Amino acid sequence: MAGRLHSIVCSIGNPGSQYAGTRHSVGHLMVDLVREHLRAAPFQTVPGLKGAVTLARGSAGDVLLFRSDSYMNESGGPVRAVVKHAAREYGGPAPVAIVHDELELALGQIKLRTGGSARGHRGITDVIARLGTKDFYRLQVGIGRPESRRPNDVADYVLGRFTRYERQVLLETSFPLLLDALARVK
Repeated sequence: MAGRLHSIVCSIGNPGSQYAGTRHSVGHLMVDLVREHLRAAPFQTVPGLKGAVTLARGSAGDVLLFRSDSYMNESGGPVRAVVKHAAREYGGPAPVAIVHDELELALGQIKLRTGGSARGHRGITDVIARLGTKDFYRLQVGIGRPESRRPNDVADYVLGRFTRYERQVLLETSFPLLLDALARVK
């Protein structure tokens, strides 16, 4: 058994290359950047987990990074499985932070919150249902909102890819803010 974890950081989004680089999967992009920043080993699949993990050594302690391979709206099962895996492998529970897209935040904004409702985010709704609690961190990555609120327009927007400019904002503005927010996960 390894030492205790400081935290478990999970990205939720949609799986596969067709969703890579989309707004809905910005959590995956952010967790990939965290892995690179902390110089952690590449993600590895683990039997029984629907996703991949790597252990990163952060200044506050070890962080288990998890990249879910399920669809956004079915994220709870894989998150629950990695939380159980971490408790077995690392000697007990650790704070959980879910990194996900947030329509209600402008591009370049990050918000760290704990508890409360899912506020309409179906991935977070499933995580709450599967963990049986609302008491976990949410690292909301702002992707902005399209002008139209029609469901089909919103779906097209979140499943759309970031522009070059938007990606630059994520790298130069969102990512440093995300690192600051992760430092407050305890």
